[in-house]
Amino acid sequence: MSAPSKYHQLSWLLLLIPIYVFLFVKLGSAHIRLWDEGWFAVHAVEMMQQGSWFVSYFDGVPSVTSSKPPLQTWLQIGSMQLFGMNELALRIPSALAAGAVVLLMFFFTKKQLDESFAWKTALVLLTSIGFIGFHTARGAEADALLTLFLVLQAMTFFLFAQQRSPKWMWALGLFVALGFWTKSVATFLFIPGMLAYVALFDRPLLGALIGSPHTYGAIVLAVAGIALYVIIREQAQPGYLAMFFKSNVGRYTRTVGHDQPLSYYLRHFLDGRYAFWIGFAFFGMVLAFMQRDKVAPWVLYTSMMALTYILVVSFSKSKLPWYDMPFYPMASVSTAFSLRELVRSQRGLRRTILLVAVFLFPAYQMFAHTQANRLNLQEMAFEAQEIYLSKALRSNTDLDQTWVIHDHFEGSLLFYRHAFENRNQSLRLTNNIESVSTGDRILISNEEWIASLNERFDLDSLDGYRNAILYQVGTPNQTIN
Repeated sequence: MSAPSKYHQLSWLLLLIPIYVFLFVKLGSAHIRLWDEGWFAVHAVEMMQQGSWFVSYFDGVPSVTSSKPPLQTWLQIGSMQLFGMNELALRIPSALAAGAVVLLMFFFTKKQLDESFAWKTALVLLTSIGFIGFHTARGAEADALLTLFLVLQAMTFFLFAQQRSPKWMWALGLFVALGFWTKSVATFLFIPGMLAYVALFDRPLLGALIGSPHTYGAIVLAVAGIALYVIIREQAQPGYLAMFFKSNVGRYTRTVGHDQPLSYYLRHFLDGRYAFWIGFAFFGMVLAFMQRDKVAPWVLYTSMMALTYILVVSFSKSKLPWYDMPFYPMASVSTAFSLRELVRSQRGLRRTILLVAVFLFPAYQMFAHTQANRLNLQEMAFEAQEIYLSKALRSNTDLDQTWVIHDHFEGSLLFYRHAFENRNQSLRLTNNIESVSTGDRILISNEEWIASLNERFDLDSLDGYRNAILYQVGTPNQTIN
């Protein structure tokens, strides 16, 4: 092999640069966010402490609200054992899963089409803010790992459609099971897209699926993998099955506090999650459907998968912004197809310059997005205690015997309590200001509670972040008659 050919084959290594910059740089700089990150962080720490493999714990007792399977949590536990009990360790599994998705999309697209198309696909994905950010590729939650298994499902089904090889059907069953062990019934969200593709563009495949014993074997494999977890969890935590159906199965047909209109995800695309690329993506889809007899099957297939997926989650009663993460890998192919068609008339250096110009702004936008870790003023005020504790943990501030008096969900605060305990410092959490007494050191952010304590005690401000103030509680104020 000649030296130029060898270097050309290794050119994909350059892709590791934006993967590292956008996914890993400053990954641990933000505090553990409220709600989902807090849930996952506490589950990982307490399952590790309890030696529990299947039952989630929260504040020392089995969780009666979380039905999420443990695969993501196991990876976070392993990461903490390597990198310590901190924000970076909890987020590394998600970043690695997202990086794997980018590389999979690159190599698979390169094999189905060509290297230039693969580069466009990967760079579109890496500059999609909905794919990379809080709750997704840079969050301590399960959505990135779920997306990895959904992408693997999509690829194995496509390979079965192209080759009719039984091994791909068995692989599909395995990835469905692994997706369930990651985020429960969300593992089925790509199935409608596969069926729609068969019905509209490859009807002979339907007969191959129905007539193949490997199809039923793959279904048995997936069902067995799912049943294995459900049975183990039910035995370890009686009542889990009822909690599972209430928390997961009903989420599609009824709201659990996140009821949104049908246009919810489209509005989020336009508001920033895919604002730069959304026009290219849908143009590419329309072009693929119009030219379906001429276009490469991978482009047509991923267009169908992306469109069907976003329709499925849009009709769900419960919607959250990050539920759209699996859309982006599929949509990146139609976006790349659109870009290729738009620059097709250009040649040589002019085409390269045009493509560089197109990617320049979204790449800059992504760099700014991932490096800033921006919060709005309301978020900074509401999560000020968590931010302060995160900064204190990094600076080795001694907060031993400090009371954290909070007025909101304590998931992230529980994680920081564990993190300080891991350093032999005791943080105590409470939402009751009546227990405060002289000599206490308190971290508090509720302005009404601060005013009430100021009437009762002489408070000496020691430190703080925005509205979260660390006080030393002094002597009681004298009552004036």
